[in-house]
Amino acid sequence: MKVLFSLLAQATPEDTGPNWVLIACVAVVVLLVWVLRAKIRIFFKKYLPEVKTELQKATWPWVPKDKGEKGFKRFKELTDSTVVVFIAMMLLGAFVSLWDLILFNIIELFTKIG
Repeated sequence: MKVLFSLLAQATPEDTGPNWVLIACVAVVVLLVWVLRAKIRIFFKKYLPEVKTELQKATWPWVPKDKGEKGFKRFKELTDSTVVVFIAMMLLGAFVSLWDLILFNIIELFTKIG
């Protein structure tokens, strides 16, 4: 904290360089963390066990040992899920791109008229 206050004391608002702004932002963040440190500790004591519980509820891909499957057949669920996510990502990207093109052309039409 002493180092931060000494840096802040050296920086003046007349300095127009990015150093003064950076020092001020860091000072605000450090001050907020220092003031709220007890609340942050309580938050993480509550948050981390909840995260652990939710991660235990999730289904994770595993390597079947007794079926004798080789290659990608061992991870059929993982492969299928990856394909579904990839297709959904492509469809969403196409949808957003299409609407972007449509709205761009509409706005361009209106701005060229005037």
